[in-house]
Amino acid sequence: MPTAFAFNTAQQHAERQRANMEAHGYYAETFPFNATSNNTISITGTVYLQAIGLAGGDVVTNILMALGGTAGSGFSGIGAKVGIYNKAGTSLLASSGDVSGQLAASGTRTMPLALVAGQPFVVPSTDTYLLAFLGIATTMPTFAKGMVGATNANSANSITYTGAQASQTDLPASLTISAAGTLAYWMAVS
Repeated sequence: MPTAFAFNTAQQHAERQRANMEAHGYYAETFPFNATSNNTISITGTVYLQAIGLAGGDVVTNILMALGGTAGSGFSGIGAKVGIYNKAGTSLLASSGDVSGQLAASGTRTMPLALVAGQPFVVPSTDTYLLAFLGIATTMPTFAKGMVGATNANSANSITYTGAQASQTDLPASLTISAAGTLAYWMAVS
């Protein structure tokens, strides 16, 4: 006799996942938080990119990351910023001010995006976008991540699931993604 699990549909699974995310204060994530395996320190001056699916009309006011282990300290220059790029990385659509103050303690950190003309960022169309993090510090924070190498560039579809660009002092207007990332940091939006 089939179990109750045999009758779950993809829609039911998605509804459960959405309810879980909303209960934690966000509505989309790069991959399920429960799939994080450990924490990895970031490298100063490297823009880290994580793909996320967003729907046209979504309002994004914050980017969340889970900080564990080591807090960041000794921030300089821009300190730390988060942002949203189009899926090719050729256009910075929204970014924050300095969020380094959010990185001094472990836990899920909520980093606000700057308003654009007094309004929050509204996703222009349903698509894959890249969430970005950049920090300039003597001690960079560690973030929750998925399995190393679990995600990579999908050249057939021109989508980078994780990526990086080193030697940056600010989030550039356009990225040249120098490497498919091997660090799948968990990120979310609210």
